[in-house]
Amino acid sequence: MKILLVDDEAVSLRLMEKYVTKLGHEPISGVGGREGLRLWQKTHPRIVITDWNMPEVDGLQVCREIRSAAADLYTYILVVSARDSERDLIAGLESGADDYLVKPVSLDELRARLEIGRRIIDLQAELSEKYRLIRDNFFQTIRMFSHLIETVDEDLGGHCRRVGALCAAVARRHPAVRPDQVRIAETAGLLHDIGMVGLPGGILSKKPVAMNTEEKQLYLAHPEQGEIILQEIDMLDDIAGFVRAHHEHFNGRGFPDERAGEEIPLLARIVAGADTYDNLMQRDGVALEDVAEQLAVQRGYQLDPEIVDILFEINDEQIRQEAQKRHVSVKIGDLAEGMVLVKNVRRPNGVLLMPAPLKLDSHKIEKLQKYFRMNAVPDEVFIEKRSSGS
Repeated sequence: MKILLVDDEAVSLRLMEKYVTKLGHEPISGVGGREGLRLWQKTHPRIVITDWNMPEVDGLQVCREIRSAAADLYTYILVVSARDSERDLIAGLESGADDYLVKPVSLDELRARLEIGRRIIDLQAELSEKYRLIRDNFFQTIRMFSHLIETVDEDLGGHCRRVGALCAAVARRHPAVRPDQVRIAETAGLLHDIGMVGLPGGILSKKPVAMNTEEKQLYLAHPEQGEIILQEIDMLDDIAGFVRAHHEHFNGRGFPDERAGEEIPLLARIVAGADTYDNLMQRDGVALEDVAEQLAVQRGYQLDPEIVDILFEINDEQIRQEAQKRHVSVKIGDLAEGMVLVKNVRRPNGVLLMPAPLKLDSHKIEKLQKYFRMNAVPDEVFIEKRSSGS
């Protein structure tokens, strides 16, 4: 087993290296706390033995830094010190150490303490693997659940699957979403409309403005109904809250609770953005090239501006992927008269600058170059393949 040794005294470090090697382990030595933390981040050893008294970064700070860092596997930490009072022992343990050794340390004592550490590490690894299997099975069950929604209503099920995938894509790009929350965002998207199951089929295909009074009441109740359904499963309790809030508007005029801004959970705001995006495309029939313009209208009103900006990025990537199938991208500096623009040119916020299709002349090319110099458009536009000579 690799064991990280941290000490600022060369003699103490060599002695501990000798002990650890004799016990059949591989020592990794860091001179001082700062170097020790750098090596821990680089090698992620399962056990760390650190001296307490070191300049700049002492052993207790090493403990605190390791404990505050996100790590998939647990690090077992032994603090070594000449201090032997009860107060010192408590301070060491409260900093995040698992065990405390008083100098001078004997080989037999170190062997016994490392054996304790190995047992704890093995148990933690076993628990982590079991948790991973439970988590994977859980998410597989959720996906199966979403397929059941599709058997009830094919359109609704397809919508939920697309929203789930888009929620995951947005969550991966959002700076405030941790990696372990991406699957939670996807699950909230998959189940966001579960409260719609059982509603009369005609309601599902209507916009709220086209519903009669009874239909609208049923529709407005679906976030709360979804929450009630999901709260029956303890592991879905947090997701139930996101489902309840996915129709709240950033300006506070949504439902059911009229929450606004950051009062709305972040993952619920992500679901709201993904839900709106998919409805624009699938229910309202908005062309991919025009989605950004529609989203821009709702930025800061219905939808969180930061999430809309991420949706702009995703939408632009999808436009490029579609365009690559039929068109060719040309850098603005390489445009020539007679080329045919086949995709609208827009600002990052969705504002239309030059509509397509459009045959380019010197004036229009100069205009595009000006926009590019102003950082108003990307460096490439999409041109009809035939007009580009491809």
